[in-house]
Amino acid sequence: MPFHGDAEVFRFHASSHTMEYPRGRIGPSEGVFRKQGTNLDGAQVRREFDDWLAAIKRHLAGMTQELGGFNNALIGEALTALNARAAKFRRDDELLSGLGFGTLPEGRS
Repeated sequence: MPFHGDAEVFRFHASSHTMEYPRGRIGPSEGVFRKQGTNLDGAQVRREFDDWLAAIKRHLAGMTQELGGFNNALIGEALTALNARAAKFRRDDELLSGLGFGTLPEGRS
């Protein structure tokens, strides 16, 4: 089964972990389903493959939901830190201006 994305996501477990974690081999751009046995029935193997594929889709949907929330929270944290840093620069500029000293040209200490 070909796929596009980061294969490492398959190694994560959602916080709503279930026993239905899909089994198979994950390559850089494909997932491999294997079924071994004697007297395999094509219809049964197809059902198991379809179940496997559905389990992967459920797993990825859960991870997408959790990672999406993580990414949004991370953006919020970064913006908060940037805003705090900008506010500190403004306060520092106001402090320097209030002291009445001129600032040195760039490159001079």
